[in-house]
Amino acid sequence: MIRAGRLVMLGVLVSILVLPARAFAQESDPLPLPPSITAWQPGGISGPFAKAAIDAAAIAGAEWLVVHRGTIPLISVKRAGRTVQEAPEGFRYPMAALALDPRKAVPLIGRSAAAALSAGEILMGSTSAGMRGASAGDMVEFIGWDGSINTLRIAQVVPDESVDFAELIFSTATAERFGFVRPSSVLIWDVDDDDELVIDLWRRLPEGRTRITASTDTARPDDVLPTVLLKEQFGEFTYRSEEHTSELQSH
Repeated sequence: MIRAGRLVMLGVLVSILVLPARAFAQESDPLPLPPSITAWQPGGISGPFAKAAIDAAAIAGAEWLVVHRGTIPLISVKRAGRTVQEAPEGFRYPMAALALDPRKAVPLIGRSAAAALSAGEILMGSTSAGMRGASAGDMVEFIGWDGSINTLRIAQVVPDESVDFAELIFSTATAERFGFVRPSSVLIWDVDDDDELVIDLWRRLPEGRTRITASTDTARPDDVLPTVLLKEQFGEFTYRSEEHTSELQSH
């Protein structure tokens, strides 16, 4: 048994401290995307922080995208009414989730994936799908951040690299319907002068625990693996929350 606060903090660290600012790769494009820069803060970014980063990107003539991250409790995955995976009674699978504006993300995730998100469907990362036997067309049941129970269709299973190793991917419009609103970073790409942009970001961004990382950064010793890769190494696990404590089970 561990205290609920510790469990929430673990989820935040795993969700946010991924390998440095890896840009989303377009599945259908064999060429690498241009280098990207990510402005973020541990625990999420504020409205003024996002605006400052977007203003800097606009002045630099760059493309930008606000990325929301967090953990979504998964109840089950079903196919044509049959259960593919279901958490034990009272337990949930913690899923690293991401939400973005599909209209701005077309150059990064591709038109078909963006269209599916705009239609209210979801994407699932390939490693997570493989672990639970999920595929395109399956229905995912989960608990929203507002406590509601939701069921959405998996439109595509996509390479992990194309969604920065997230397990569940929503459009921001869909995510807002169940309270999943947690802007964590601003991703910027198509930058002519990286150094000039970084200088402007440092000048504009509010003081605090600000981080600016680049897709070309080398890995650091204290980087934390994405949630799905931790699961791949140690196995899927479920959790059960009560008023003051949370219980973890490994599978």
